[in-house]
Amino acid sequence: MKTAGERNNKGEKFSGFFKGLERIGNKLPHPVWIFVFLIFVTLIASWVFSSMGVSVKYLAVQGKEVVEQTASVVNLLSKKEFPKLFSDFTANILSNAVIGNVITISMCMMIAESTGFFDAFFRKVLLGAPKVLITFILAFVGVNANIAGDAGNVLAATLGGVVFQAIGRNPVIGVITGFSAASAGYTANLMIANQDVTLSATTTAVTKILGFADFHPLINWYFMAFSTIILAIVCTIVSEKIVTPLIGDYKILGDASGIEKHKVSPEEARGLRTSGIAMLVYLAMILVVTVPSNGLLRNSNGTLIPKSPFISSIVVIVAIMFAVLGTSYGFGSGKIKSWNDIPQLMKKGISRVASMILVLAWVAQFVAIFGRSNLATIVSVKGQQFLEAINLQGLPLLLVFIVVVIFMDLFMTSGSNKFFILAPIFIPMFARMGINPAITQVAYRIGDTVANPLSPLGSTLPVAIALVEEYWDKNRKDRPGLGTVISYNLPFSISFLITLVVIFVIFYAFNLPMGPAIPEMSALIK
Repeated sequence: MKTAGERNNKGEKFSGFFKGLERIGNKLPHPVWIFVFLIFVTLIASWVFSSMGVSVKYLAVQGKEVVEQTASVVNLLSKKEFPKLFSDFTANILSNAVIGNVITISMCMMIAESTGFFDAFFRKVLLGAPKVLITFILAFVGVNANIAGDAGNVLAATLGGVVFQAIGRNPVIGVITGFSAASAGYTANLMIANQDVTLSATTTAVTKILGFADFHPLINWYFMAFSTIILAIVCTIVSEKIVTPLIGDYKILGDASGIEKHKVSPEEARGLRTSGIAMLVYLAMILVVTVPSNGLLRNSNGTLIPKSPFISSIVVIVAIMFAVLGTSYGFGSGKIKSWNDIPQLMKKGISRVASMILVLAWVAQFVAIFGRSNLATIVSVKGQQFLEAINLQGLPLLLVFIVVVIFMDLFMTSGSNKFFILAPIFIPMFARMGINPAITQVAYRIGDTVANPLSPLGSTLPVAIALVEEYWDKNRKDRPGLGTVISYNLPFSISFLITLVVIFVIFYAFNLPMGPAIPEMSALIK
């Protein structure tokens, strides 16, 4: 086992490296200015390349035929196109599906979050778990905690420390395990989360402009649900076999005072029972309108996939589910006193995503302008030709893409902002090479999640550091810091990356669907 001095030196090296990343990341401008800059570059590029007469020929599907088409760069600074920058500004915002979906899911999810449903549910699952399964249950709760957003990272880390202390183990191990499971496994979940809605809506916004098909929030669900179970197992093994010896464990008489403080109260237990009953009723109603061949959410010919009113309504159906859970829990626990409280909670949900809506307003302009200039088509076709020339296609190409996203994640932690930048370029480029956008989106999500515990720009990393300092053995001479915590998180990030890549390779090699009802490649540009 390493000495305290060796661990401290290692922590100092990590700290110096990641503090350098932090300084670079902090120099990045606000996301709004990033997209304003991209719009300005697009305008200038459209003028330059249009003057040069740049164009490409490509094959596209029209009906049941494959025809050759030519795309030329459109000068957006011309007398015909320039006024559209102003006349289409509002229309671009209103037609962007990401904004509408984010508002819909956020205002309903806030009911469940503000009433304390997520907090009580995860505490109930973890604090009532058998001791022998504590690490696995903590890992499982952590991986699924992203349903509560960044608050899930804090919740998993906090509960990890409390539970490990209660059973007489080093609570630092619990903090690190819970935090890493939640942050490195941020993109996996058994349920549809806010990120599924945001990413799929962005994919649709890009594919619609380029003449592709629509995509729904479930397009990655098979991969993510399967990954949730595997990641929880891997997290348990890494915690017990690698991180526990690294940190140092001990067996003492447990301190259950933290458990008592976080224990589910009778009112919360009543709320959970009420929400459970309400959820069963809601699921029964969904089955009534989807299972019968003449169900209200089926097509007129009785089909359900790949496209139907049910698939098109997934965002609203998931949003209502959160509203049902939150409302029933709120009334059952006494957190909601009257029906008039519900609109106030929904307003809080919209207020919380106000900053995202601000960014999305400019993202909508960039996506629309980039598409209208035909630069998206030019870049994707030229990029496709270059990648084919160097023989980088298929799985190797996707693995390189994952590495690129990981590198970006160290400097730009917002998963949605990175995707807003990358999607207009890589989704059509990869689609022309036969890679379904649903697969590209999964590759992005892998790169976007595994480095989360390592980025010094992460909004919840300071919480993990504070918890480690709180539980740190006062008899140890070395003191924990940024480098210490990141060095403990590193084994989880590496193991999660390897695990997700292996699962991805299996899905890709055996052509397994990433989710249900994914549009076929025949519906996309070839």
